[in-house]
Formats: sequence, C-alpha cells, structure tokens
Amino acid sequence: MLPTDRYRASNAGFALVAVVGFLLVASAIVAPFALAAKTRLMIASNNLERERLSLIATGLVNVVASKLGDEKGSAPVAIDNLPKMCRLADLAIELQVQSHDGLIDLNAADVALLDLGLKAIGLPATEASETARSIIAFRTGSRAFSEISDSQAPPLVGGPKHAPFESVSELHDVLPAGIATSQLYEIFTVYSRSGTISRPSASRPIRDELRSSGNAVANAITDKAGIPVYTIAISVKNAPGLMANANYIVGPAFDGRLQFLAPSPPPSALFSETSQVACEQLFGASVASTLSEWRNG
Repeated sequence: MLPTDRYRASNAGFALVAVVGFLLVASAIVAPFALAAKTRLMIASNNLERERLSLIATGLVNVVASKLGDEKGSAPVAIDNLPKMCRLADLAIELQVQSHDGLIDLNAADVALLDLGLKAIGLPATEASETARSIIAFRTGSRAFSEISDSQAPPLVGGPKHAPFESVSELHDVLPAGIATSQLYEIFTVYSRSGTISRPSASRPIRDELRSSGNAVANAITDKAGIPVYTIAISVKNAPGLMANANYIVGPAFDGRLQFLAPSPPPSALFSETSQVACEQLFGASVASTLSEWRNG
C-alpha cells in the first residue's frame, strides 16, 4: 500500500470515529429533552382525561339532583344511602346519595343526640359527652341552656362562637385534633334544621351507633321525612385507573328545584363495598346511551 493510501485510510478512520463520537454526544444532549417532552405529553394527556372525567362526574350530579327534585320522576336506586356502581364503556361510575334527614344537625340536636354522633366518629364516652356540651356552648352560648352551666362546658380556644354552625367543618374548632373531615360529613349536617333523625335515612355510622346505644335517643328517632337536602357523591374511574370525584350538598331553591348548596368531601366508602347495577337505573336510559356513545366515539 502506498503512503498516500495509508494516509487516506487513516483520515477515513479518524473521520468515522469523529462522526460516531459526535452522534453519541448529540444523543446524550437530545435524549433528556426527548424524554422530558414525552413525559410532559403524558402528563398533559392525563390532565385532559381527568378534566373529562370531572366534567362527567359533575354532569351526573346534576342529573341525580334533577331526579331527586322531580316529584314525578323516579329517584335513583342509590337513595338507600349505600354506594352503587355501574359500568359504561371504559368507565366505572359510583353513586352514593345521603339524605340529611339521616344526619345529626349541629344547630338543632340536643346533648344526647350530639353525644351519639360523637361516639360514632370514635370519641370515648366521657370525651363525647364533654364535646357535646362544647358544641352547644359554641353554637349558642352556654347561658342559653339552663341544663348546662358554664362550669360544665369545657373551655374553647378563643371562646364560644355564640352563633349557629355555618358548616360541618367548623366542628374542628371544638373536636380533638386528628378527626377526618369526611367522617364528620357522614354523621353531621347544618341543613336538616331538625333535632331528630330519620331511621330509614340514617347514615351507616349512625345506624351502627344506634344499634349499640339502646334507647338513649329514642325520642329523637322518627320515620318522617323533612327538608329535602341530599349529599350526592359520584366517582368516575377509567380503565387505566384515573379517577375524578364530584361531591355536593343539594337542597331546595325558591322554585322548589334542588340547587347546589355546598361542596362536600368524598365519602370514605366510595369504591368499596359496592353493589353493581345498570347505569340506566341510576341515571336514566338517555343519559347512559349518550355517555356510552361519547366514550366509544
């Protein structure tokens, strides 16, 4: 081989190594950007799907509220306060409806009924009794109740509110730390305006506590329905496992229809211990058909 040929071969080998090196450096630079772009695309896709699921859940809450407010309409099968699940296209949909007739009103219940509700969230008997008196002192001032002296009501940080509870969440001003908010909304309300609870509508924690309490609150139990206020909780989950919730308290407006009163935390029983039914039973045939076509289309 001539020296010129050896020189050319050497240059060609060097050029090949240089090109390979350049490609390796370029890929090392570009790869993280490509991975980041793919990750951002996946996050954006998941966020978009969650938005879709959230819109579905909120729309179905409106459907159920309309059914509950229509005296001529058929109420959802889940009015028994137990969670029901149905499957439609790629979705698992769960509905739970709780009538506030079956909850304890913080502004109307007496000490015995408040005591029962506090035991239902797990407070020991002595602590439940003291906290029940604190609730009454908080909402009205202890002097308004002759049976409760100032010395009996435990001191409250900042003093009693001396006004009705505006939300169940205000119970955290009275309760010991560590009580889950969702637990409170499954037992207490500020919307029934009644010192009694309806046994057929009682929530599961209250029913469990009633079974063990004997006749302690017998005079506060009724079978009558009161103001039509409901907590409607809906969760929608797709096949990959993304989920969205819509949870609202609805009650009567001036025209008699149900309107949104306040948001509510999701109940602890969602997607657990459910019975499966047809979506047509829960939301009606037309709604189920429209939703199915949209998801399959």
